[in-house]
Amino acid sequence: MIKKIYKAVFVNFRIFGLCAAMCMVAAFSSCSRDDESLTEPGRYSSEDITSYEDLFRVFWTVMDENYNYFYEEKERNNLDWDKVYAEYFPKFKALKTWEQEGYSNDEIGEESDIAESYFEEIINGITDQHFYVDITLPISSNVNYTKSYYSGMKKSSPLYYDKMETQSYMTDKVENGSLSYTGISNVFAYGGNLKSNPDIYYFTFNKFRLTSSFPLDLNKDDLLLDTPVSKLFIDRSELEENESLDAIENEELRRNIRDWTLEVYDAWYEALTEMLQSEILAREIDQFNQTEELTDALIEEAGKLDEIIEGLPSSSKYNAPDVGDDENAKSYVSNFGEKMRNLEFAYNFPSFDRLLNQIRDKDAQLLYSNFYNPLTRGDIKKLILDLRGNGGGAVIDFRSFTERLVTKEALVGYQRTKEGNGRFNYTPWVPVHTKPHPFGIPKDIPIVILTDKGSASMAEISTLGLKSQGDHVKSIGDYTAGATAGLSSDEDEYNGGTQAEEVGGVMSFYMPLMAFKDASGKVIEGIGIEPDVYVAPPTEEEIKDMEHNPEHRDRTLEKAIEVISGM
Repeated sequence: MIKKIYKAVFVNFRIFGLCAAMCMVAAFSSCSRDDESLTEPGRYSSEDITSYEDLFRVFWTVMDENYNYFYEEKERNNLDWDKVYAEYFPKFKALKTWEQEGYSNDEIGEESDIAESYFEEIINGITDQHFYVDITLPISSNVNYTKSYYSGMKKSSPLYYDKMETQSYMTDKVENGSLSYTGISNVFAYGGNLKSNPDIYYFTFNKFRLTSSFPLDLNKDDLLLDTPVSKLFIDRSELEENESLDAIENEELRRNIRDWTLEVYDAWYEALTEMLQSEILAREIDQFNQTEELTDALIEEAGKLDEIIEGLPSSSKYNAPDVGDDENAKSYVSNFGEKMRNLEFAYNFPSFDRLLNQIRDKDAQLLYSNFYNPLTRGDIKKLILDLRGNGGGAVIDFRSFTERLVTKEALVGYQRTKEGNGRFNYTPWVPVHTKPHPFGIPKDIPIVILTDKGSASMAEISTLGLKSQGDHVKSIGDYTAGATAGLSSDEDEYNGGTQAEEVGGVMSFYMPLMAFKDASGKVIEGIGIEPDVYVAPPTEEEIKDMEHNPEHRDRTLEKAIEVISGM
């Protein structure tokens, strides 16, 4: 269950000025390797894998050149990658049925099972919790089967609270709770003051995708232009006297089309003029960008302008009169639609429409009005941040969400990347720091973070980031997932890690290029963050009760209320 979360969360982990830092440390390596035969993972083709022997060799080599935790594997798990080769290469070489004729389906399937068990043995215990590799094996003479291999795959999935179910029973525990939800990315955020303890604000969300799911990036460059782009502009006179229109032989049809053309144009310009007269929108956007306070005036003005747009004959509403089979009329109507679309771009209307949609988004309004803005004003005095079951997400949320809750620059931990294809080619550890958000909390407040084995990746980095602020931040619950390795948007940046879509036609690796350790210097990958107050994970009976009982007793939440009430 938890592994599925990891696979769904492709985290771009290039954070905290790391790119700049890498430029300063690019010369370091702990072990060099000079091998001209190195091959980028994505460049292996099916011609490179014609046997189980080849399959293992390519797998081993891609790992050898790109995996980022071999030092820790050696120290923690006594894993010697050369010994893995020495042990398993003969085993794979002994398998003979890969793309070979003369074997029965039973023989092919039997060797496929053996190869599968070998890969499970090799991968099951590795440290990196984000890592997985999809490997396709033949299970008969004409059928292949693809399976994902990842750390801990032979262990039973840990029990933890499902985020959607948590929200359902929390509804009765929160006063005037607000829910922001987007069905497109299946992201939700829920929060409000606890009924039992109104001085405590409870907030939870299921993915670090808040910035992209509930965007409010208001830019005055998206406003309508007072002066249109001349190349795209059309004048009314161009529609009144037009050769294409005159080419329509049917006089009544020509007149109807001319009247319709001018009606659309005049309505559009009347609405445009009215929208351009609005001074409130630009003023309130300035105010928002200075404070991020989502005011009623901004929402109301966006609503008024949106109503005007609703009545506007936009490019999707050019309902031309019936022109029958008249080719000249068809041509004119099509040409007029193109001119009107150009006119919309001439005044920057598409960007303006998207701007209004952002402001009018009810879910974004809830997130800002009911959480972000009260935080900035200092209205929230105590906060329980529930990150249980949050599998991580986009690193931008650390800047746009997590750092709203910090007040000082502090050390979160360290990151290290591969630098070269040598097994131990690493950069030095680069420090990662928090940076207070310009619209964050005005002063430190008691914060309790709820964690469990489902708290992974950005949920863990955020937990560490908040705990770096001092003793006013506590974590309660179970150990986190221990999935802190970082990714990059570019597959081979810094010469390590890979997100190659295909390797040799039968493998696909998802391999982070960055290793991480906490501020104390401890690598917590595969271990997790130890909570300040441990609460045993839920039992199967409690999980069933959570799903059906609105009065469900949440032991971790109850402990959090007890702790934060005394802070």
